Amino acid sequence: MYGPGEYAADVPEGITHIEDLPKPRIERCSRNYLARACPRCGCRAGRYAVTTRTLHDLGDARVEQPIDLLITFSRHRCLGCGCCFACELCVMACATLAGCEMCLKAHEEALRKQGLTEAQVHDSVRLAAVVAGATTALEFADPVAAK
Repeated sequence: MYGPGEYAADVPEGITHIEDLPKPRIERCSRNYLARACPRCGCRAGRYAVTTRTLHDLGDARVEQPIDLLITFSRHRCLGCGCCFACELCVMACATLAGCEMCLKAHEEALRKQGLTEAQVHDSVRLAAVVAGATTALEFADPVAAK
């Protein structure tokens, strides 16, 4: 008999070996650009590196297959002010509108490492929400003119 503080192991149900897990479906997404505008001074910032990040998602519960998102993104350096940045702000706006909390946390962490403050990151999220709301309102007001 087990008493307080003693560990009683759970009975394994379903998959007990990691080899038995379903293989993930791989989806690729590219945020790789040759040049972008610098967020500080607006000058042309050329690409100096390309990085790939893997995000694991549970996927579709109906087919019981996880998804691995392979996101390729570019890093840029401004020739005017020397600022180094990645294209995370536009990707964070997309993640905000999609409602993916895991993506939001990953992009927020990357932006904070680039030197943006918490307020600046939150402002970008609020701006994306306002633009999406305005777009929805315009489509609702006149669906023919919005297209």
